[in-house]
Amino acid sequence: MSNFIKATNDQMFKAIFTPKKNRKLLKELITRSLKNVKEINLENLKILSSEIPKNNINIKGKTVDVLAETKDGILNIELNNGYYPSLHKRNAGYIFSKYSEEIKVNETYDKMKTFIQINFTKGLGKKVREVEVYTLKNEHNDTLYIDNLIIIEFNIDKIKKLWYNGDKELTFIAALDANIEELNKMSEGDEYMELFEKEVKRLNENQKFTAFMTPEEENEKLIKTLISEAKTEGELAGEKRGEKRGEQIGQRKNNLSVAKKLLKQKVSLDIIMNATGLSRKEIEALM
Repeated sequence: MSNFIKATNDQMFKAIFTPKKNRKLLKELITRSLKNVKEINLENLKILSSEIPKNNINIKGKTVDVLAETKDGILNIELNNGYYPSLHKRNAGYIFSKYSEEIKVNETYDKMKTFIQINFTKGLGKKVREVEVYTLKNEHNDTLYIDNLIIIEFNIDKIKKLWYNGDKELTFIAALDANIEELNKMSEGDEYMELFEKEVKRLNENQKFTAFMTPEEENEKLIKTLISEAKTEGELAGEKRGEKRGEQIGQRKNNLSVAKKLLKQKVSLDIIMNATGLSRKEIEALM
């Protein structure tokens, strides 16, 4: 199948896991993701609006990938098709917004729900373990500051490499970034994986769904985010120095920084040149 769209595409991911008819798939994805971390009752799982309400007109609107609720928990699932420095801050903002909202509407603090964010992330690098679990706790004795907030992050690239090396424990995560041939191997003898593979194939064969979806779209989103970050950081650097020369230095440093990040994402030199204003020679020196 040419131009096969993987489940690491935002729209593909949502089309697989958010429809009501696929609730079984979503529940199984959550159950497997929370294994050995947290047990949660998914019996009355329902999808909430992906729009996080704004409390201030000056605050940028937030849209999450999947937001769900059960009797005793709020679940936020984020698919991150590339890593950049402020990614964790952005994602934390999503789950903290829901936490804050619950505090306002709940009668007593002791009856608050459990808040869980599950991140599936590409581009984390080799130093990050395949699964990281984050909580708020005392760094000296591991005492939890609050016991109802958990953030879990899966390193998709590392997990897929483990799968290739014969470790099948997290195959359901590796499958998010699998092509059609890999999916055929992964799904054998696994009911969830077979259903997942069926949905991915069905959506890829739906021309109305795939007509406006290309791998370039995901790449473009990441590029725009990195460029935006570079501009913001450059402006802040200029403000701190309080002079034009400082602004120029700050902007150049951040253009070099964003160029490095784009190179890691295997973005073409021409795109990096247009995005940063750097010369081909300057960018090649970073490789």
